[in-house]
Amino acid sequence: MQKRAENTKRRILEAATELFSAKGFSGTVVDDIAALAGVNKQRIYAYYDNKSRLFEAVIADVFNSSNIYDKKLLSLNENDIPDMTGIILEHYMKTYKRRSEFWRLIAWANLELGNVLKSIKDIKSESLEHIRKLYLRGIETKIFKNKSLSFESYIYVLWSVTFFYNSNKRTLRQSLGPELFSEKGQANLFNEIAGLFR
Repeated sequence: MQKRAENTKRRILEAATELFSAKGFSGTVVDDIAALAGVNKQRIYAYYDNKSRLFEAVIADVFNSSNIYDKKLLSLNENDIPDMTGIILEHYMKTYKRRSEFWRLIAWANLELGNVLKSIKDIKSESLEHIRKLYLRGIETKIFKNKSLSFESYIYVLWSVTFFYNSNKRTLRQSLGPELFSEKGQANLFNEIAGLFR
């Protein structure tokens, strides 16, 4: 019975992830989640109480699953500091590609339900703390040239670039050209951004 309940919860979560990422919180109806998951909608309320809690569970699940990939960041050491910016950019780009709904859910959460984001406050704390220590070491050893740039500003720029690159591909292709979205264009972008910090 326990395994059956876990499978049902997983199906609900997967269906909710698909619909919330496509339509947002307001545009998604619990009946549609139930239909896609193949469950009675009362099951959704039994497990998650309401649509807001289900949305919060989806956000937490997607962030937690992205943390699996953050193990790579935890393996970085002082020898990686000169190339760290490019490694981080590539890492977050791959994370968005592995879970394309990740950036969509972040956008919807910020647009519709900012308070839900409290549930993800500490999810990335381990990898962020590790990167922070390396960044500060890079400042000390003058690998990073701008010692007045805080770690928060540094990581914000890297997150912004990867988020914007993925969430605005269609419009950016039109305004900046498709070359930016080729493998070579992406590699050049990352190298140039990394150069801003060295």
